[in-house]
Amino acid sequence: MGTKAWERGDRGGAASVGARFKRVWTPAQIAVAVFGLWWALDGIGALASGGTSGSSLEAHGQVSLLGISIAVNGWHGVFHLATGLGGLAVCVRPEASRLYAMAVGLLYLVAACWGLLFSGPVLGFIVADALGSIVHAVEGAVVLCAGLLSPSAASAAAESGAGEHVQV
Repeated sequence: MGTKAWERGDRGGAASVGARFKRVWTPAQIAVAVFGLWWALDGIGALASGGTSGSSLEAHGQVSLLGISIAVNGWHGVFHLATGLGGLAVCVRPEASRLYAMAVGLLYLVAACWGLLFSGPVLGFIVADALGSIVHAVEGAVVLCAGLLSPSAASAAAESGAGEHVQV
């Protein structure tokens, strides 16, 4: 049915990379791109806030967003920066985005539940108050749902009827 990339003369390169951006993005790709940018900026903001710094990750501080103050520390900033950059790194690949969205969505939900159920820092070192934990729960639920709503590479290949290996 379908032709393989090498039979079409597609050798990769800039044209191939450009084609990736012309495809319709899955819900997981959109979610990890949007939340990845949000988390990366959030992490930078937390690390740059007056009460926290890279030299003292345990220092507690407050970050104000739209007039709402949220408790953070440097580890909180590192957590957001790492998950944000990870999301930005995988957002162009549908299958990687789907897996990342499910894993990170679940991670954010676990962190939110921890923060709401136990007093003190999440995992003993990430400061998050109740409001921050609620925000993490919403973020985690949205990203996890996007991952669950996105087709896997195997189901996408089955739907196309090609039966060929689908590179994502």
